[in-house]
Amino acid sequence: MSRTIAQVKTRITSRLHGTTLNKISDFYTICQDAAELMLGRIDPVETTRSAGLTNPVYDNVYDYALPADFKSPADLVQQANADNTNNSTLQRTFAREFVNRKKNNQFAILWRNAVQYLRYSKNVNTPVVIDKADSLTENGTWVVGGNASNLSLDSLNYVSGNGSLKCNVSSSGALVNVIIRIGNDSSNYYTNTVTTGHFNAFAIGWNLLRFDLSTATETGTVDMTTIDYVRVTITYNTNQTAYYEKTLTQSLDLSENYDSDGAIFLYTYFDSITNLALLRLDNITANLGTLFDIAYYSNYLFRTASGTWIDKPTLDSDMVNLSPVSYKIYEAEISRIISQQVEGAMGIFDYTYWNNLLEGADGTGENTGLYADYLSQYPSERLEGSTSYYDTTGNMPDSNDYTNIDQDE
Repeated sequence: MSRTIAQVKTRITSRLHGTTLNKISDFYTICQDAAELMLGRIDPVETTRSAGLTNPVYDNVYDYALPADFKSPADLVQQANADNTNNSTLQRTFAREFVNRKKNNQFAILWRNAVQYLRYSKNVNTPVVIDKADSLTENGTWVVGGNASNLSLDSLNYVSGNGSLKCNVSSSGALVNVIIRIGNDSSNYYTNTVTTGHFNAFAIGWNLLRFDLSTATETGTVDMTTIDYVRVTITYNTNQTAYYEKTLTQSLDLSENYDSDGAIFLYTYFDSITNLALLRLDNITANLGTLFDIAYYSNYLFRTASGTWIDKPTLDSDMVNLSPVSYKIYEAEISRIISQQVEGAMGIFDYTYWNNLLEGADGTGENTGLYADYLSQYPSERLEGSTSYYDTTGNMPDSNDYTNIDQDE
C-alpha cells in the first residue's frame, strides 16, 4: 500500500531523537534526494511502467522519443502482439555498434542535447521508394521553382544512394516550414506541413522529416494506386517559398493503407535556420509504421492524489510509489539524510544506525543490509547493453561467430 507524504512525515518524526521536522530544512527536497539515492541503487518493481512510443516504428527510421520519466528499459513489444510475454530476440547495444550495424531488433539508449532518446532498428514494413533523389532525370525530371535556382546533383554531400539534389535560394531568410504534396498531379494530391524534424527541431545540416498521411489534406481526388507526383516546398522569410517538383514516369501503388497509416519521409539539408540560402533534398520514401509499447523503470518515485507521476512531492497528499518491502529502504534513506542535519552525538548515532541498516553492519552491503537483501529477492529486469566480438582485421564475422558480452552502459 502506497503511503502519502503526510504518513511519511509521521513515521519519520517517531524516529527522530530530540528534534522535530520543524528543524529540518525543506522536507520535500529531502524526499526527492532520498528517492534519487534509492533509484541509483535499485530498480523497485513498483516503478515498472509501460507506455506506447510517441510515433510508430518504421523501417530505416531509428530515432524515437522516450517517456519523460524513463530510467532504464525492460522490453519493447509490438502492440499488435501485446499478448506476447516478451520480445525474445531484442538486444540492447551501444551507440557505436548500433550506428555500424543496425541489426534487426537492436536498440540503444543515447543522449543528445541533454535529451535521452531511443535508437531502434526493426524490420516492420519495407518502405516504398518514391524517389532516391540521386539523379536529375531518372524516372522523370526534377525541376525547382519559386525562389529556388541552380538545381544540380551533389555527389559529395548526401544521406543515401549516390547523391542529393542541391539548389540555391534567393532573398534568403529564416526557415518557417516544409510542405509535401504527393498524388497524381498538381490538381490531385495530399498535402501536409511540418515545422520540426521527425525527432528534433529543424537544425543546420541534414534533417529527417516525417509527413503523416492520416492528417494530410486532400486536394481534388487522389488515386493511391497511381502515385506519380511529388512536390517539396520550403517556406522561409515569413512567406517566401522554394520548391522541388517532379512527375514520375512510372507511377507507384500506395493503396495498402498508406492514406490512413502511412507517412512520407525525406531528408532536407539547410545551410542555416535563420538565413537560409542553400538546400539539399534526398531519399523520399513512403513507410507503413507499427505501434510499439516500451516497458521501463521510472525515475519518478511519487504521484499526485490524481495519479500523475512526479519526481518531487509538493503536497502532503502526494504518494510514494512503493510497497512496504521497498518502502523500508526509502524511509531509511530519508532518515540517513536527516541524521546528517542533526548536530551532536545523537546525530552521529542515528547516522551510524541507518547507514548500517542500509549497507550492512560491515558497511559493504555484500552480505547484509536492506539494499543487498532487496537485490537478492528482486533482481532488476532491465535490459543491459551488450556488444560483440569481431575479427581485429576489421572483417565482420558471420552472425554465428558472435559472442555477447554484458556491459554497463
